[in-house]
Amino acid sequence: ASAKAAGHPDADRLIADVDAVIEEHFWDAGRGLMHDEFRRDWSPFSTYRGMNANMHAIEAHLSAFEATGEARFFDRAQRILSFFVDRIGRTNSWRLIEHYTEDWQPDPDYEGNPMFRPMGTTPGHSFELGRLVLQAWDLAGRPGDAPPLSARALIETARADAARPNGGFCYTLDFTGTPRVLDRYWWPSCEAIGAWATLPK
Repeated sequence: ASAKAAGHPDADRLIADVDAVIEEHFWDAGRGLMHDEFRRDWSPFSTYRGMNANMHAIEAHLSAFEATGEARFFDRAQRILSFFVDRIGRTNSWRLIEHYTEDWQPDPDYEGNPMFRPMGTTPGHSFELGRLVLQAWDLAGRPGDAPPLSARALIETARADAARPNGGFCYTLDFTGTPRVLDRYWWPSCEAIGAWATLPK
């Protein structure tokens, strides 16, 4: 998408190549969600499903839509957003579940790499997803009030749960919003700034 925006002559070919790989291997059209990981020969090595890969897929597809105007990119992003906002966020007090089984049932006991797949919820991802909800709403022409209300609920819940009295945000929460890992990293603060700057006044 960035190559397309910059007018690079190979941009269309690159977008087509990436789109074909996503379509063949990652995109689960029936569920409207992305698979996570494969071996180099495209054979699966786990049944893990997660929010992080899907959130970055939203980001990539919205960028591709902005660069190309091709509706299928926007449609994929919207289907993923619908799952995490309407099915997960709205039914879990606006706290997003990170880890899932192969059939997309929440897996609250999963604990992977403590930095990249920690147990619990990750408020930085709520800030990020809230911003992506607003980006999609803007690209659609800002129809209705539901998307900004959902975005605000995600962002404000994460802030209320994760803000530390001495600044920054704790890294993870349990499923009730209680801080779990108190370490503070740079990226949740960056996502929070972006989210709050994007929220309609």
